[in-house]
Amino acid sequence: MRTECAVLTGIAPGLWGVRQFNPYRTLARHPMPSLASALKAAGYRTVCVHPYLASFYFRHKVIPQLGFDHFIDINAFQSSDKNGQYVSDQAVARKIGRLLEDDDNRPLFVFVITMENHGPLHLEAPNQATLADTLPGAPWPLPDHLRDLAVYLQHLSESDKMLVSVKNSLNTAKRPGLLGWYGDHVPILPEAYAHFTPPDGRTPYMVWSTESWVTAGVGAANAYEPFELAANELGVQLFKQVFGHDISSDVIKVEPEPQEQE
Repeated sequence: MRTECAVLTGIAPGLWGVRQFNPYRTLARHPMPSLASALKAAGYRTVCVHPYLASFYFRHKVIPQLGFDHFIDINAFQSSDKNGQYVSDQAVARKIGRLLEDDDNRPLFVFVITMENHGPLHLEAPNQATLADTLPGAPWPLPDHLRDLAVYLQHLSESDKMLVSVKNSLNTAKRPGLLGWYGDHVPILPEAYAHFTPPDGRTPYMVWSTESWVTAGVGAANAYEPFELAANELGVQLFKQVFGHDISSDVIKVEPEPQEQE
């Protein structure tokens, strides 16, 4: 939630003060300019897809406040869409594909918050049949430090399939498309981290286009060279890819509303 808020608002978490761990408590009551509202003002149809309870983190109030026309939540999915505890990434990919096939003439912005690999990972059992791909050479039964990791990697492979599906949908669509993809945080795998090297907390992201006009960001020599970018700057970068110029400071980067006493 903190990362998605940073991407959508362009505001670094530290600027939220005491609300940095849950800025949606503020956004549920105070509208704020965002990447979605900027695109909506430019004529885009804006849709948020999150296959979970709409009220979680007050998203049922926050998502409209941020400028989304439509919020597709868990009610738009079936129990057969699940893979493990949650709705599968591939089911979400199919939903995106159908949105891209819509004959609405407006350009479309879809912001997706996936759930399949959310966790708690220990509530699922590893699948021995997938170990050849996810953890080749691992013993069975798995030692404790590999159990949750195996579950995570199994669902991560489903995310890869989702990425392929969305890319194919964009490639076959009538209009050009831009895809931004990022992880919100490293997985919670204490046993694996105790055995292996703990992660540093950073997660990868990518920006890809059906055309060849994706430009390099600050610090990159070309469009394909990796460079570090804070989550709040990713939303600004996506805006630049769409409109070809930097976003003005008053469109996304505004200070949070004063904190209210609770």
